[in-house]
Amino acid sequence: MGYLDVLLNFRKSTSGGGLPILTWKYVDLNNALRSLWGGQSLARTAVFGMLALAPFAWLAKAWWRWDSCEAPSRQWLWAATLAWLPILNLYVGIYDSIFVVQSVLLAADVLQRERRSESPLTDSGLAYCALAIAASSWFSQPLARISGVQVYSLALIGLGLLELRLTDRTRGDCPSQP
Repeated sequence: MGYLDVLLNFRKSTSGGGLPILTWKYVDLNNALRSLWGGQSLARTAVFGMLALAPFAWLAKAWWRWDSCEAPSRQWLWAATLAWLPILNLYVGIYDSIFVVQSVLLAADVLQRERRSESPLTDSGLAYCALAIAASSWFSQPLARISGVQVYSLALIGLGLLELRLTDRTRGDCPSQP
């Protein structure tokens, strides 16, 4: 509860003008849209809600079926959750997104064990997403400062979407609850 209180007070300070926020340093969807939009607005809040609701609902439904899932599906679910965490959270700086590495490692482990091809990391696209995240971290902040476009956030969203798609392949491992 204390952490939530700090986040909400930080939000009040930044949105009320008491504390300027450098949106280009943050990679969460809320700040990426704020940077792109140029500030707070009802339309931006609505777009944020619509964009955040779909992956959040998908993850919530998948977590609801956790008990009926087999180990690979559980690992995929953890990977997808860790990929979406910096995007769906509030005020995540680029320096706080390091745990996305764990998401990539979990996904790579499952892909290597599945071995549906000779090169599962490139065939699945995971290697390319990891490369895009690493590369975009070098220039994302200066570009976001100038243009308002947070490329690193887009790379994280790409990883999240890829992992949701790959997680769907194992949906049969998680039967629906009666």
